Amino acid sequence: AEVSTQSTGDSFLSELEKVKSTAEGEAKRYFDHALTLRNTIQFLRYNAAVDPAGVGAGVDLIRCESLNSLDASTCSRVLNKNYHLLISMAPLSNEVRTVSSSSPHHIGPPVPDVNSVWLK
Repeated sequence: AEVSTQSTGDSFLSELEKVKSTAEGEAKRYFDHALTLRNTIQFLRYNAAVDPAGVGAGVDLIRCESLNSLDASTCSRVLNKNYHLLISMAPLSNEVRTVSSSSPHHIGPPVPDVNSVWLK
């Protein structure tokens, strides 16, 4: 049986709703990331400016590592065909090929070096 992206997204959001930022120290950072991810997904899915028709804007979560298994031209074709905007929600590591394109637009750290302790 195939599970629709919409129901999978709804299920994922309901799990994220259970996250409460009550942790301390290093764990608090991970809780805060989960809350930011939840708020971003909700904004993109249910914002009238993003989705004027009110049908629920589509949001896909993609692992950069999955894109890295494709050659550069195939990756570019897939992204341009299926997406209008890319948002990096997690810092990219040096092992991950960066997403650098003007189409679709990319919001997020352009290079892993941005996450260096030297730039903080």
